[in-house]
Amino acid sequence: MCVDTLPLMSDSPADLRELELLQENYGVKSSDSEAKIKAVYKELELSRQFEEYEASSYEQLNKLINEIPEQGSEDGLKREIFQSFLAKVYKRQK
Repeated sequence: MCVDTLPLMSDSPADLRELELLQENYGVKSSDSEAKIKAVYKELELSRQFEEYEASSYEQLNKLINEIPEQGSEDGLKREIFQSFLAKVYKRQK
């Protein structure tokens, strides 16, 4: 899920005022713009919703990864490669 789409896919989607604030301030290098973006994200509880999405995706990916035979598949896929990659990106903080 892209950070840009979170306000639209939220349990309580952004209203026009919030969308305008996001459009005016997203990508602007200023502490004021950053504060406005964070306020909208907090208002919409996007952190909580993203954490739920991330946990659900993690579970789904683990199920798929565990379907790969432990010794690897006939076409060369190795379970540990996918597990390693998932461990690097899950709950990553930029």
